[in-house]
Amino acid sequence: MNTQRKIIKASGISILLFLVILTSACRGAMVKEQLRINNSSSMKVSQLGFKKGSTTLPDAKDEMHRQGMTGVVVDIYAPAPDSTISVLTADYQRKIHIFENFRYRMSIDLHSGIVRPYGFAVRVASIDDRKILMVLYRDPLGVVSDSRHVRSSTIEMYEIKSHAVEYLGDHSLETIEKNNNGIYLPVFIGYDLSSGIMLMARDSEGLTWNNIYFMRMQNKRLSMEPVPLNAASQCSRVRDYVNGDVLTFYSGL
Repeated sequence: MNTQRKIIKASGISILLFLVILTSACRGAMVKEQLRINNSSSMKVSQLGFKKGSTTLPDAKDEMHRQGMTGVVVDIYAPAPDSTISVLTADYQRKIHIFENFRYRMSIDLHSGIVRPYGFAVRVASIDDRKILMVLYRDPLGVVSDSRHVRSSTIEMYEIKSHAVEYLGDHSLETIEKNNNGIYLPVFIGYDLSSGIMLMARDSEGLTWNNIYFMRMQNKRLSMEPVPLNAASQCSRVRDYVNGDVLTFYSGL
């Protein structure tokens, strides 16, 4: 009887291990995120030396690296070969730097309050003829603590106009964050808010979320629809992320 129980117990452990391995395989490579804290100062434009119409995007990015910044992210929106809008920021920065045709245009202040924005994902997207900037950031305390004082991750939205940038509001990711056991290494995939942009991320164990979220915009509000990961795996960018090729989405981790 004892031998039989041991065999049954061993079989149960084998099945459990098989299920764990199978689940991990379906969700791709495990990529865990460590807290990055090299230069945690939010720097002014004057400290970075950006000059309107003069400083190029590559030079600005190099300067951020020279200053010891981590989590440097860039997004380039190019609706036409001779027309580009680019954005640049990094961990702990309270500003988003905007470039037009790869030359520095202006910077905007985030509405992050006392939170030092961390772990950015940025996207310049389109809806109709409008250019919408989406900025996802997290509270760095959330990387090392699950305290109730940690602020939930947020997406701030702006409309980039010819002579100004208008703040449209923000969208809390608190529920999505809780349902997916955290939000680490988030990325946006796609550029059209009419048809939908995908939000992907990893959980606290470093595994890709079971769902991705299709985001659409209507009347300055975001809607987010969960879609099973397998249903979106035909997209090569989704497969890249699932397989652990995270660095292709970031320039300064």
